[in-house]
Amino acid sequence: MSLLPKQGQLFHSPIHSFPIKGHVKTMLRKSPLWLSIGLCLLLAACFSKEPEQRKAYMEFLQARLVDNKDETTFPVMTPRQEEAFGPYADSFKVMQAFFDGMNQRTGVGRNGNKAMRMPGAPELIADPTLLDKFSASFLQRGRETKILVDTADTARARLQLPDDLKAVYDKAYDRTVSKRGRDWANLEPQWTGVTDQMKKLVTFVRQNQSKIQVQGNGLLTDDPAILAQMQGILKDLYARQDGLNKAFDAL
Repeated sequence: MSLLPKQGQLFHSPIHSFPIKGHVKTMLRKSPLWLSIGLCLLLAACFSKEPEQRKAYMEFLQARLVDNKDETTFPVMTPRQEEAFGPYADSFKVMQAFFDGMNQRTGVGRNGNKAMRMPGAPELIADPTLLDKFSASFLQRGRETKILVDTADTARARLQLPDDLKAVYDKAYDRTVSKRGRDWANLEPQWTGVTDQMKKLVTFVRQNQSKIQVQGNGLLTDDPAILAQMQGILKDLYARQDGLNKAFDAL
């Protein structure tokens, strides 16, 4: 059988028998552009700083917050470190804002003075209202702390961190923010126990002023029965104060 065309018949090439559709032609015409875009994306991925930024930030969190034994201090992020951490520096600022807020609003924070001196027995005996005023100041610190924790929790919920970084960040956040919130919440019942016992002492002394002398920060009496009652009140008070002081030390 001859494959040659008959005289007067045009020869049709196989390629013309299978014409290229319009959308395929368009794809082929644009392929150099797609290739160039793909090459740019590949090069960008090769030169990404993200792995180094994440690694540097994770090491910083681990060393300066997770493994830090002194919970009363908080590290300062230098401009060089902020640049090295890249976009992850914003997540550090969540904890930084909390710690600075504790310093400004409660006196417990970076370089903050967390000491709260309760008025002595002679002062309270002379003016029992001082205890209520002092107690109100303490409870206000607790309320301010809760506000700061809630604000930090809201900001933290918006963060998007890789899983490996998030695991380290969560430990640092718990120790820096969440733990302080829990500690302050746990202080309130202990504080109430101390103030209730102090009020009991003040009331007892004022009711027996003719038999009790105030000398400096001490209380003196020659009455054995009064002394026994007063010693019982003081023993309970000192025990509660010791528990409260240890709780404060944990902040």
